[in-house]
Amino acid sequence: MQQEKVLQNDEIDLRDLYLIIWAKRYFIVIFTIIVILIGVIYSFVMTPVFEAKAIVKIGEYKVKVDNSNNINSNVPTKELLDVAEALVTELKVLFIDIEREDNFITDISAVEKQENFISIVSNAPSNSEAIRNIEQVVSYIQKKHNVILQEVKNSREIDISRLEKKLKFIQTREIPKINEKINTYTKDMEHYTLNLNKLIISIAKIENKTPALVLLEINEQRHLNEIIFKIQNKLKELEEQKFKLQNLELGKLEEEIHTIKSLMLPHNYQNSNVIGKIVTKDHPIKPHKTLIVTIAFVTGLILSLLIVFFMHFLNSFKEE
Repeated sequence: MQQEKVLQNDEIDLRDLYLIIWAKRYFIVIFTIIVILIGVIYSFVMTPVFEAKAIVKIGEYKVKVDNSNNINSNVPTKELLDVAEALVTELKVLFIDIEREDNFITDISAVEKQENFISIVSNAPSNSEAIRNIEQVVSYIQKKHNVILQEVKNSREIDISRLEKKLKFIQTREIPKINEKINTYTKDMEHYTLNLNKLIISIAKIENKTPALVLLEINEQRHLNEIIFKIQNKLKELEEQKFKLQNLELGKLEEEIHTIKSLMLPHNYQNSNVIGKIVTKDHPIKPHKTLIVTIAFVTGLILSLLIVFFMHFLNSFKEE
């Protein structure tokens, strides 16, 4: 019996609520429509926000691996112009943290698991303005990195100049000086050899000589042999020095100059740039008109019901 009374009371309450809503149905509909119209007007009056995105590849230049233990020690490798995380921090300070009227950059971040890519996002009233803001950031990056590239080029030009001067010094000074010494020692060698041969012939004619004179000539022969031996050693040393300079030192310098010059070719220098194109959308990301209208509809409906029930409560209170 009690359960039946509860059910009857619930049915009466629901019926009463339905009757209240039905009685005020026009008010509910009109109020909801007004709120929806306000939402629609707001969505159209609100400044649209367009989004542009770009992926920037950090520039790089080729360098030669200086590893004598590596078989492929002359294979060039790449050196990045900046560290992605450090660059992101710098750009955030300049283009996000510092408040400016034309600041529409909303996010700058390093691409996950990529050490040479960063992502830039701009929100602006139009696609063209969003693109222009990203281009400003990219321009700043390129100017900064162009300075680094120029410093690298200047340093390599200095290295080439230094190596060429050293190469020229060896070719025009050291090698001619060694050749001059070789010629001098060669002439001395011929002179002492000639004297030695004469002395040998003289010693062979021993019949009319005293023992003291023979002994003196033998000592002189020994002395000439020692001098010739020393000259031969000196000539050998000079030839070795000349060989090292001509075949090793000069070859090494020429190879270094050739390597640096090859590294200075334009294709070995790459400034930072946008990968592909700056991506935009045909429609603004804000405001979300459909969402705003939906929220306005729900809000208007709920508010109208609350107002109806509150007015009914006040009327019932006055009647009592």
